[in-house]
Amino acid sequence: MGRKPRLLLEKSYYHIFNRVNNHRSVNLSEGTFKHFILLLKCLHTEYKLEIYAYCLMTTHYHILIKTDTSNLDKAMKYFGENYARNINKHTNATGPVFTSRYKAKYISDDAYFLQVLKYIHLNPVEANICTYFEDYQWSSIQDYNNADNSVTNIKEVLNKFASYDDFIHYHHRGNTKQIKHFYNKKQIPNILSDETVK
Repeated sequence: MGRKPRLLLEKSYYHIFNRVNNHRSVNLSEGTFKHFILLLKCLHTEYKLEIYAYCLMTTHYHILIKTDTSNLDKAMKYFGENYARNINKHTNATGPVFTSRYKAKYISDDAYFLQVLKYIHLNPVEANICTYFEDYQWSSIQDYNNADNSVTNIKEVLNKFASYDDFIHYHHRGNTKQIKHFYNKKQIPNILSDETVK
């Protein structure tokens, strides 16, 4: 049975993520992180994707994006192939890096946009890598901390909050039980909606 076709829409929000093969690592370092950021910039300049959040972990990555056209597959093919080559270079390895093609969860309701953004930023805390999400150096929270919009569209996100402190407090409230349940499913639905997040 073939895999289901992606829901590729223009002007739509997506949570993108992928995991490396067993016993592999993205070898977190300044070099691999800079290349990750460079590719995110290319997604914006070359493929017109807006970046709202990202988090790079040793075994996987998360990106929250908005499409302009229905070119997500083309953009992520470029991203995945280039990032895999960079990881192999830094780890002196060859062969496939990721377990499968990237995952794309369509966010059908704006109400889930901020929940996904928070989920991405809290990933290192949930994984017991750090105590405070603000301290994790390999995520877009540093862009928000430093008012750096060179990669991340922080203005659009912060405009949804009364203040920066409100933005931080929203994260400190933690992930909802519904969002945790959604991402803990063996087969995660391809759409975040009231029907799937409950």
